[in-house]
Amino acid sequence: MKLTLVRGLPGSGKTTYAKKLDCFHVETDFFYISDGKYSFDKSLLKTHHVRCRRMAELCLKQGADCVVSNTFTRLWQIQPYIEMGQQYDADIRIIRMATSYKSQHDVPEATILQMKNQFEDCPNEIWIK
Repeated sequence: MKLTLVRGLPGSGKTTYAKKLDCFHVETDFFYISDGKYSFDKSLLKTHHVRCRRMAELCLKQGADCVVSNTFTRLWQIQPYIEMGQQYDADIRIIRMATSYKSQHDVPEATILQMKNQFEDCPNEIWIK
């Protein structure tokens, strides 16, 4: 069983990369889509991150491969997934997207720059350029 964690800035290709993997895919952004439209609401961010972790855990409980694609700019954000993967004895891969495209969710450049400045390297992550 594999748990793949895909991280990177908005517009780095996380979702596109994750969709290519042959496994269950979840990301926090999925919970902002209603009637086919994406609508970000910062007040729901914590709740949607909890939902994302729960979906990933349900997948691992069933013994299925799972990919989670979120920005994960800080190591503390990725740590619960690493612990979850260890709990279920999953093979954990961490992918860092270093490509750059236009953000699909119109994240302001100032926000992306702030996230870039906060981004922490993760040991043993695999860089995709």
